[in-house]
Amino acid sequence: MLTIGTRLRLGFSLVLLLLVVVVALGLRHMMAMQQRIEDITLINNSKTRLAGVMRETVFERMVALRNMALIGSMAYLQPEADHIQAQARRYRDAEHKLNDMLDNAREVSRQERLILDKIRQHEAVAQRWIARTMELAMGAESDQIYALLINDLLPAQTGWMAELGRLAAVEEEQSRQAAHEALQAYVAARNLMIGFGVAAVLIGLMVSFGLTRGLLRQLGGEPAYAAEIATRTAAGDLSGDIAVRAADQTSLLLAMKTMRRDLAELVGNVRTNADSIAEASSQVAAHSQQLSSGISEQSRALDETATGLRGLTAMVKHNAEHAQRGETLSGTASAVASQGGEVVLQVVRTMEAIRASAGRMADIIGVIDGIAFQTNILALNAAVEAARAGEQGRGFAVVASEVRNLAQRSALAAKEIKVLINDSVSQVHAGNKLVGLAGSTMNDVLASVSEVNNIVVEIVAASHAQSLGIDQVNRSLERMGLVVHRTTSLVDQVGGAAVDMRTRAVALTAAMGVFKLDVPTPRVAVESIFLGTRSD
Repeated sequence: MLTIGTRLRLGFSLVLLLLVVVVALGLRHMMAMQQRIEDITLINNSKTRLAGVMRETVFERMVALRNMALIGSMAYLQPEADHIQAQARRYRDAEHKLNDMLDNAREVSRQERLILDKIRQHEAVAQRWIARTMELAMGAESDQIYALLINDLLPAQTGWMAELGRLAAVEEEQSRQAAHEALQAYVAARNLMIGFGVAAVLIGLMVSFGLTRGLLRQLGGEPAYAAEIATRTAAGDLSGDIAVRAADQTSLLLAMKTMRRDLAELVGNVRTNADSIAEASSQVAAHSQQLSSGISEQSRALDETATGLRGLTAMVKHNAEHAQRGETLSGTASAVASQGGEVVLQVVRTMEAIRASAGRMADIIGVIDGIAFQTNILALNAAVEAARAGEQGRGFAVVASEVRNLAQRSALAAKEIKVLINDSVSQVHAGNKLVGLAGSTMNDVLASVSEVNNIVVEIVAASHAQSLGIDQVNRSLERMGLVVHRTTSLVDQVGGAAVDMRTRAVALTAAMGVFKLDVPTPRVAVESIFLGTRSD
């Protein structure tokens, strides 16, 4: 759809185009008339004048020749001869100008060319007779002059002047024809300009009517009415209705009507929302104060909790230190138990070695006992043999008796040693059992010490984790304290912003009160809410 500016430009451009066409046609016909007038005034009239000059010079020369024929005195012949020469030069000048005009003319008619050819023919004949007449006149032969004038020169001069007269008549006729054509061109130009002028006026009226109708359809009414509506709307008066046509769907007034309706709804909504905002901001301010009080109490409770946790942290750290010392002592006990187990193991090994040595000693005693028994038997055999020998064997019998006594004492000592060794072995066995029992007990002690050490390590780890947890809780409480302080600050800011928003809502409601609506918007008692909240 074309805009108003485009329509106006197109309408005025069409009118100006028609004006340009009318002016161009007028100029074209005026140039044609100017050309015709130039043909009449500058060309045809000039050719007519030159033809008249040439005819006049012919006539003057004929008069001068007659005078020369009538005057017999030589004193008067020369002036006439000079006059004839002067007229001849005048004729040549006019003929030269006429030829130049014909050569430069846009067009030369066939009749003009035929007449010019005949003029040249008559001129040639007449020039010959003029020269002969002047020769006879200068020779004073008057009889031949008269005959030449009447019989030869007069017909040639008559034809010559007649053709010059015809040339002048043709040029006059062409001037009249050009004048008639110029008149016709004037009439045609006048009629054409009148026609185009009337057409331009009609088209201009149609264009103006179309533009006016289109503008009124697009505006929906008079511009003054639209300006009045705009002024009332600018002043805040949104009441009343805007009159539009029944079938109007796209006009400016319809758009303004829709705009006013939407603006009225918007202003009503803004009023309602502004009142709601004022009421809500008052509630927010009151709730902010309550929240600030609650957060302050929460901050005090957090401070007390932090103080209790700091004491608990000190106790946990103290327990962790004792657990660390217990871990150190259990580790020392475990090390001592381990050393005691190793000593007991060494004692067991030593007792085993003693038991083995006692066994070997018992074996040796058995060997000694066997040797003593055999020695005793040998001594008995020796005594028997000494008795058989009598006196020779008496010394041998004494020796045998001593050997027997020695063998018996050796056997007795071996028995006693065996008894002692058996007792030692029994004691060694008993000690070995006790040492084994002590070793198992030391192992149990070592296991118990290791278990105690593990428990102490777990206690230390738990105490450390508990200390870290309590430290983290302390840090969390510190952050919570910072958050609570920031929250308190933010709540104060929210309260201040709520008060400011309430003030601005009151100002906005007052600003919206400038608009005048058909249906009044229900309004909340903002000032009462404001005062009531502030008193709280």
